[in-house]
Parts: sequence; structure tokens; C-alpha cells
Amino acid sequence: MKNQSSCAAQDALSLVSKKWLLLALNSIAVYGPSRYNQLLERLSPISPKGLADVLKLMEKSGLIHKDKDENSIRYAITSRGSDLDKAALPLLKWSRPFCKDENCSVAVEMDGQLSKSI
Repeated sequence: MKNQSSCAAQDALSLVSKKWLLLALNSIAVYGPSRYNQLLERLSPISPKGLADVLKLMEKSGLIHKDKDENSIRYAITSRGSDLDKAALPLLKWSRPFCKDENCSVAVEMDGQLSKSI
């Protein structure tokens, strides 16, 4: 009988399949360190809880880190997160034509992010 433990590849694929993760990561990669409310606005219609959950997951996974100063917290991408963003960019570009509603806030934000991405 095979060992039922997951491998690193399974863990990585499970991580990137989380809702909003790739869009949130790309937003931080494109716009630089971002505050929670900036991300919430950019990623509308994400819920506040959904954003908080994905930020916690990305931080726990080493994709982003918190930059704290006396007035605010900003989420910044790590080198590991940057590597994932570069790998995910073709998938984001591929997925964009599936959004037919040009007024959809996610589609508008994706257009902005993708035009600024490499």
C-alpha cells in the first residue's frame, strides 16, 4: 500500500488553486506593497473575509510578508511569491478572455495588472 502523505508538488498545486490567490498575488506584484483596503478595492468583489483568508495563507506559505510601520501594514511580495507570479502570468493571460463582461471589476483590474506585468 502506498504512503498517503502528500508531496510538495501536490501541496503547491493545492495552494495555487485557492480562490483569489493568484489575482491577489499578481496585484501585489504589479502595484508593489499594498494595504489591505487597497487590495480589497482592486479585487472587488472579494469579500473582506476572503481577502483576509488569502492574505494569511500567502503569508504562511512565504509568498508575501507584512511590512509594518507605525501607521499601517503593507503586504509585500517575497522572492518565492515573485517566482510564482511569473509562473502564473501565462495562466492569468489565458483565463482573461473567459470573462465576457467588460464592466466586470475583476476583468478591468486584470486588464490593468496584465498590461503592467512582464
